[in-house]
Amino acid sequence: MIFALDERGWGIGKASAAEWIESLELTLDLIDELIERGHHLAYPDTFFSQPILLDHTLYDLYSPTSSIEIPADVRDRLAAIFSRAARLEDLFVCPQDINVDFGFGPERAETIAWAASKYLHEHEITPCISRAGKDYCNAIYGGQKVPIWLVDSAQMIEGFFRWLIIHTTHSPGEMAQLLSEAFKELEFVEGAVDGIKTMSGSYSSLVQKIVHDLGFLSDEGARIFSKSWQDAAGEFGAGNVTISDENGNTKQNRRAKKKRTIKYAGADRLFWWHIKLQPHQNRIHIYPDNVSVGGKIVVGIFCHHL
Repeated sequence: MIFALDERGWGIGKASAAEWIESLELTLDLIDELIERGHHLAYPDTFFSQPILLDHTLYDLYSPTSSIEIPADVRDRLAAIFSRAARLEDLFVCPQDINVDFGFGPERAETIAWAASKYLHEHEITPCISRAGKDYCNAIYGGQKVPIWLVDSAQMIEGFFRWLIIHTTHSPGEMAQLLSEAFKELEFVEGAVDGIKTMSGSYSSLVQKIVHDLGFLSDEGARIFSKSWQDAAGEFGAGNVTISDENGNTKQNRRAKKKRTIKYAGADRLFWWHIKLQPHQNRIHIYPDNVSVGGKIVVGIFCHHL
């Protein structure tokens, strides 16, 4: 996926040199992670020519005589990242109108205007790495309301992919393509999400609750299961997720045990713990045992009921 670099918010302002360099490195960390995960960066042509400090551009800050000098190792990181990045205009024609209204009147926002124009022409959302804002918003561009995602952290990028699952997918197969990006602290048994087809209700009626519950499991599951499992149901309940272990009778039933056993990572695993999307139906079975050894929770079964 393409992530576009928002040119706004790069000015030093009242920040100290150390604070600005640190914030720059955090942004580079985020971009590096995205590239490592197979995504791509695109930037506007004006990025390196806009003023960062008074009338000094980013390139001007490379100079040892600059009042704020970008260290050599950070310059190397910038060079490595942008050598692999694409220019916005090489991917989609840059619009002449670069004013976008975020609810406070029109403002110049070249990258956001590009993303908005691309959405209006191709109905494809391009997330924007931004230092000028964050989160989802409906912006006005060319008199039309356009969904815009501004991200500034790994957590927000997960939120973007969760939003994509809810609002743009129409089947378990399409959901499966986004799972690793939306729930980075979970692992999924291959083909498990196909079980959504056996659940009661349409995909569109189930997807929002599934994403919510998996999101909480990814965000908080390792922390919760690293403590006493007796408290797990209560802690998940605080996040509006209903979860439980199987009772003793079920665990002693050979047929029930077989249904909940899946070979994963070379061994048979018992997926006793399960999220209840509804009180009497629609289950997601998980294997949290890996948490104790620093591993991820495994999601293995989506079903109506076992």
